[in-house]
Amino acid sequence: MDVREFNYLFYRDWNNTGGLITPSTAAKLLGLSTGRISQIWEERKLRKYIYTDPSKPLLSLNDIKKIQEEKYKNLSSEAQNIIDKEQREWEDNYEQILKKEAEERAKYGDLEPPRTYEDQIGEEIEEYRKYINKRIGKSK
Repeated sequence: MDVREFNYLFYRDWNNTGGLITPSTAAKLLGLSTGRISQIWEERKLRKYIYTDPSKPLLSLNDIKKIQEEKYKNLSSEAQNIIDKEQREWEDNYEQILKKEAEERAKYGDLEPPRTYEDQIGEEIEEYRKYINKRIGKSK
């Protein structure tokens, strides 16, 4: 397969499937092992997209989204409401973290931002705990 053929097939399938992802990415999105992803693909007889290397298939992102939606729809409406609320709160908090990181990158570039006093103390405590744990249980 030459580059032109690969490009044609990849983009054609990308557009038809909502994107193509690796089995390991699918596993991360679903919180499953890659072995379980392979089982699901066999059980559901879903298509694997193979272009050059059969050991490196790609999977449809739309198929993964459908599996996520099925899991969600099997929850009670009360559970869905709680999950939705928690997800919105988590997303808001995470966006704040990302915003802070972006501000630090803009301010410091590739340099490490200065460590806060709390970080320094936390690291000292963690190092001491590691030291104590190494000493516990060792015979003399």
